[in-house]
Amino acid sequence: MQELLSEDQMTIDALERVFQAAFLRTERDADGDLLIRDESGINTFIRIDSERKILTFFSLWGLKEQFPEGEKLQLANDLNDQLVVVRFTVRSPRVLWCDHQFLYAGGMSPITIIATYRRFVSVCREVPRRDMLGIVGAD
Repeated sequence: MQELLSEDQMTIDALERVFQAAFLRTERDADGDLLIRDESGINTFIRIDSERKILTFFSLWGLKEQFPEGEKLQLANDLNDQLVVVRFTVRSPRVLWCDHQFLYAGGMSPITIIATYRRFVSVCREVPRRDMLGIVGAD
């Protein structure tokens, strides 16, 4: 694998090759995002914004509807206070969203991409599987 993926080379196809070279299983979701399924149950989706030169890793957890919206928002705030590198939001009444965005302007090495993915997954593993707010697991 080459030492640097230039801005122009940063595509979902190129990223898929980077992850496969690191012996990680890849899939594509219905939106065309790259999906990496971690053995611990964390599913990471990868999306490229080629206009702004931003790479986004994101993961989703289902939330049970019976809990008040305020408690769900408090959960996102608490996770943002406790876990660094990532951002949590309640995207809808039933979805907790976690993402990490970073610029790839000027290019990026495959090693940096994989290291950033591994850090993202390690932070996501800290999200509780089940608690008083009814997190139902990584989607």
